[in-house]
This record gives sequence, C-alpha cells and structure tokens, in this order.
Amino acid sequence: MDPGSTEAHLKVLSGHLAELPSSQRAAFAAGMVERLLPFARELDRLNEISTAATLGAIVERLWLHVSGVALSPDEETQFTAECVDLDLGDDDAGISWMATVAASRAAVSALDIGINEADSVANAVEAAERVMEIVDHWIFNRPRQVFSAEPSSQSVIDPDPLMVAERMVQLGLLRLLVESGPLDADRVARFRSQLPSVRLE
Repeated sequence: MDPGSTEAHLKVLSGHLAELPSSQRAAFAAGMVERLLPFARELDRLNEISTAATLGAIVERLWLHVSGVALSPDEETQFTAECVDLDLGDDDAGISWMATVAASRAAVSALDIGINEADSVANAVEAAERVMEIVDHWIFNRPRQVFSAEPSSQSVIDPDPLMVAERMVQLGLLRLLVESGPLDADRVARFRSQLPSVRLE
C-alpha cells in the first residue's frame, strides 16, 4: 500500500531497510543509481562528455560488492572522489543534468554502505530520496502546470500519479530483495533485470 506522502514513505523505507542485511541495503541503493543512468547517457549526448561511463563503472563495482566481492576503503575513497569530481558540462541540459547530479550523490551514498554499516540504512534511504527529488522537480516544474489555488509543494507532489508510482516502485524493489534471500551473482542479475526506468510521463 502506498504510504501517501514522501515523508511517510521514507519512514516506511527506513523501517524495512533496517530489517535487511547490509548487502541488500547496498543492492537497493545501487538499484537507485542504475535507474538514473539513462539521464547521464542523455547528458553525455547533449554535452559531449562521459559521465555515464564513470557512473556505470561505479555501479558495476557496487554490484560486485553486493555479490560478495567486498569494496575496499581505498576503492570507496577513489570512487567517491570520481563522483564528486564529475564533469557535468552545461547545466542547461535541464532534467538530464539534475538527474545526473542525483545519480552521483546516490552513488556516494551507495558506496558508503560498502564500508559503513552504522549509516547503511540512512544511506540507502538517501539514494531513494535522490530519485524522488527528480520526480518531484519534474512534477512541480512541468510545462503548462495550472493550479486552482496557490499550493504548497507537497500538496501538489505527494498525490501526483508519477510520485505515487515512484513510491510503489521503490517498495516493490524492497519486496524483491526480501524475497530473494542472500544475494549472489545470479540473484543480483535477476534483480537488475527488474529495475524499471524512472517514470516522468
């Protein structure tokens, strides 16, 4: 069931993630990053840069970590620096630029799960929140948005079908992880095959 608001959804996510092992929290976060990669590819096309290759390599390493090849502290430091130092080109690329920023920040959160058990729930939730920020921005700024009265941001966004769909996607992915049991390469591959794109229409 949809929790009905972003605030309630994040609390539900936190509760469910707290019941999962760290590897599955990392898988959930990595999934959020992977869902944002199409925006990075579009940004690369518009700005003739290569952010998607950098983020894609980081995501692949995250999946290896989830499958049992542990991320080292040195790797986490290196990949985090790559996320921070990404050349994002011209921010006139709009939603593609914003979503690539979100992907890099979600990747930093996912990487931290690999070496920081204490904050792994908060980091996984933050990765999910980065995706929701893109949906949020799209809803509130889409063309020809007409309001009958001056709304608060959340009064418009929380019940919007796009945001409801995103909340349900995230909860569905959590259910898949719960049902999958301990993750190995085959189960990771199955989980990745079920990652939906971020819906903006």
